[in-house]
Amino acid sequence: MTRSFWKRHTHKVGVAGSIFAALCCLGVPAMLSILSAIGLGFLINDAVLLPLLIIFLLVTLLGLALGMRDHHRASALILGIISAIGVLVFIFIAINKVLATISVIGAGDCEPPQRAAASAHLRECFVLALSPQPCSSSGMNSLENPNRIRVVLLVLRLTVFLVMLIWTIDKFVRPAHAASVYEHFYFLRGLGPAVMYSIGVVELAILLGFVIGFAPRLTYGLVLILHAVSTFSSFHQYLHPYEGPNILFFAAWPTLGACFALYYLRDLDTLWRVGEPSQVK
Repeated sequence: MTRSFWKRHTHKVGVAGSIFAALCCLGVPAMLSILSAIGLGFLINDAVLLPLLIIFLLVTLLGLALGMRDHHRASALILGIISAIGVLVFIFIAINKVLATISVIGAGDCEPPQRAAASAHLRECFVLALSPQPCSSSGMNSLENPNRIRVVLLVLRLTVFLVMLIWTIDKFVRPAHAASVYEHFYFLRGLGPAVMYSIGVVELAILLGFVIGFAPRLTYGLVLILHAVSTFSSFHQYLHPYEGPNILFFAAWPTLGACFALYYLRDLDTLWRVGEPSQVK
């Protein structure tokens, strides 16, 4: 079941990550503003974005290669390779935002034929969730449509994963900065790079289990605890909200609420989860 899940969704994870990294590399104002607002402005650095983009492009190609083993058609993989090369070339070498954007779209559009139905179901689910639905004659409201709840929980899971993944990556690319964070907020001094790398590996394993919905009681619970500790450790910033960048720390509270909602409603979070059907009825 897990293997089947990755065959269906590895390509999607890679495309989503590639689009995020590419938007940052291209300097899209909205993306840069969001990163700065939530305290992740350090990501706006080619030294971080280039390896991140390469990793997600490789994940995309891996997903296409897994799909090719089933449908025996190389066209999607070839298009993916060409698009991946185009993304790197037109962002970092022969800089051209238009061609880079076309390359990103090409990487996201090379979906194997047999996956089209599943994607159509997912798109239909989002349309149903975002479309206003009137109350029925029996008085039931639209919140009783399970599709809407599943989509909301999926979006929460993916966005919480993204925020926490960025801070986990920080432990690998800037271990000295991560160590200073632990010293300032958790009063843990003398943590070297090896310790930061070890913590990063553990966090990465938890986050990967969380984003694929593996053992949700455990992984969702651990993510909730990790973010709760991080949120409460910044109590000094909450007491002085208008000093320096302290006001940005309040963004941790809605994320904490999202983590709690995911844990509390984990049995309803079934879209794109290991062992659960990805289609909606």
